[in-house]
Amino acid sequence: MNLSPHKELAMYRSKEHYIKQINLEIDTAFSEPGSSLEKIKSVVLEKVNHLYEEQSFISDILADLYQIKDWDVAINTVLAKTGEYLNVSRIFIMEKSKSSPNLVLEYVWHNEEYPSQLGAIVPPHIAEHMHEYLSSHPHYFINDTGTVTGEYANYLKSLDIQACLIFPIKMHDEIFGFIGIDQCSGNRDWKDDEVSMIRMMSDIMSHAILQKLAQREVKRSNALLTEVLDNIHAIIVVVDPDTNRIMYLNQYSKNVFGDVVGELCWEQLHGDLSNQCANCPRPGTGDYKGQTVVTEEIQNSYWKRWYHTTNTIIDWKDGKKGHLEIAIDITDRKEAENQMRLTTERLEELNRTKDKFLSIVAHDLKNPLYSLMGFAEIMRSRSYQLTLDEITEYSDLIYQSARNTHQLLQNLLVWSQSQTGKLKFHPSPTEIVQVIENTIEFTNPIAKQKNISISKEYLETPVLNIDPNMLTTALRNILSNAVKFTAIDGNINIKLYQTEDSYCIDIRDDGVGMTDEDISKLFKIEVDHRSIGKNLGDSKGTGLGLILAKEFMTQHHGFIRVQSVPDEGSTFTLCLPKA
Repeated sequence: MNLSPHKELAMYRSKEHYIKQINLEIDTAFSEPGSSLEKIKSVVLEKVNHLYEEQSFISDILADLYQIKDWDVAINTVLAKTGEYLNVSRIFIMEKSKSSPNLVLEYVWHNEEYPSQLGAIVPPHIAEHMHEYLSSHPHYFINDTGTVTGEYANYLKSLDIQACLIFPIKMHDEIFGFIGIDQCSGNRDWKDDEVSMIRMMSDIMSHAILQKLAQREVKRSNALLTEVLDNIHAIIVVVDPDTNRIMYLNQYSKNVFGDVVGELCWEQLHGDLSNQCANCPRPGTGDYKGQTVVTEEIQNSYWKRWYHTTNTIIDWKDGKKGHLEIAIDITDRKEAENQMRLTTERLEELNRTKDKFLSIVAHDLKNPLYSLMGFAEIMRSRSYQLTLDEITEYSDLIYQSARNTHQLLQNLLVWSQSQTGKLKFHPSPTEIVQVIENTIEFTNPIAKQKNISISKEYLETPVLNIDPNMLTTALRNILSNAVKFTAIDGNINIKLYQTEDSYCIDIRDDGVGMTDEDISKLFKIEVDHRSIGKNLGDSKGTGLGLILAKEFMTQHHGFIRVQSVPDEGSTFTLCLPKA
C-alpha cells in the first residue's frame, strides 16, 4: 500500500503550518498590552501542546491507513477517530454511485444520538447544488443552519444538522465525492485549524479512496481471472520451483486432486511417486535447459490418463517465480487414435487376406484342377490302351488331386468364415485322443502312399471343453503338412502329454525341416508360403492351414510352438489350457 502522498502532506503540515501557527501566537502575545514573558511562555506552550496533539492524531490516522489492509475498515476507523477528535456529531464520505449518477452515503461515523443510514441517496437537486458550489470554492460551511432557507434548509433539518463543513474529494481534478462533518447539537463556529484539518482529511481521503478503487479493480480483475481459470476444462497448476510445493490450482484441478495447495507436486499430481520426477518438465533445467516453454504429451501412470502439457516459468506473487503447468486431458483423443490405428491395421490385414485369397485362387487352386483335367483326359482318350496298373496309378493321382483340392477348398471356406465373423466358437466336452485318432485316420491314405509310419504316444485320455471342429481342422492341417514334407519311408510321431497348466500334442516328423527365418514366416498372411523351406516333389502349400491352426488355438487361449532343423525334421506343438 503506497501512502507516500499522505506522508508528504503530514510532513508539509508539521514543517510549514506549525511554524506559522507558533509565530502567529508569539506575535499576538507580544502585541497585547501588558504582556509578560511568563504569559507569552504560557500561550506558546499551550499552542505547541495543541499542535503536538494534532500532529500525533495525524500520525495515528496515517498509521491506520498504512497498516490496515482492508480499505473499508481503514476508512471507517479513521472517520471514527476524526469524529471523536473534533467532537462532532457526524463525519461522512459521499461518493458517486458506480451504477448511476446518484450521490450515495458510502461511509459514515456518528454518535448514538444522530444515526445515519449507509447507502442513503442524496436528493439529486441537493447533490447538484453541492457539486456546483464546490467546483468553484475550496469548501462549503454553515455555522448556523438557521440562516439557510429553501429546500436545502429542509434537507439539513431532516438530518438534524445545525452546522456543517464540507470539502470535495477529487480524483484527477474531478469531483467524485465529498467529505464533511455535521454538528447536530447546536451551532458551531468552525475554527481555522478545524477547517485545515478537514481540508487535509479531504486530501488524504482522495488518495485513500483512489487506492481503494484501484484495490477494488484489482480484486475484480482477480475475481474475473479466477472465474475464467476455474471454468477452463484443464488442469492449471503453479508450483514453487525451489520447494516443489503447489502454490495454486484452478477449480478443475481441485475437482481432480482435491485442494492440495502447499503439498508436494509429485505426491499429489502423480500419486505413485515418492520422490521428485526424474525428468521434471521445468524449462531451463535438465533436458529442457535453454527452453522457455516445454510441451509434451504424457501418460500419468497413476491416474491412467493422457495429457497434453505445457510448462513455463512465470512471475508470481511477492517477487517469486512460479512453475506453471497446463495439462489438457487428451485420453479420449488418444483412445480414438488408438482405435483408428487398430482399424487401420485391421483394414490392412483384410487387404492382405484379400490378396492371399486371390493368390490361392489364381495359383494353388488352379494347379490341382489342371492335374485333374490332365489325368482325366488321358484316361478318357486312351482308356482302351491303358493297362490295369496304369488305370490304377492314374486313378490314385486323380484321387490325391481331388483330395488336395477338397482340403484347400475346405480351408478357404473355414478361413473366409473366420475372417467375416461367421465362424462361431462352440466348445463342448471332448476326448482329445478321439480327435487325434480321427485325424490320423483321415491322413493315413496319403501317408501309406509314401510308406510313412505314424506312431502314437498317449499317456492319458483327457476330456477338455473345446471346439472339436476347430481342433480337428488344426490337427489335420499340421499332420497333412508333416506327411507332405516327409520323404518316402519317413516317420511321424504324435505324442499327447500334460504340463503344469496345459495338455500338449507334439507332431514330430523327420522331413526336410526349416530354418529359423522360415519359422518366423509361417503364420504371416502376407508371406508367399511357396517360398518357405525346401522343395520335396510337389510339396509346396499355401500356408493357409497353419494360419487357421494358429487362429483356432488362440480361440482356445492356447498356442502353437514350432521347432525345426533343416534336413532333420520339424516338431509342431499344440497346447490347450487345462481350464
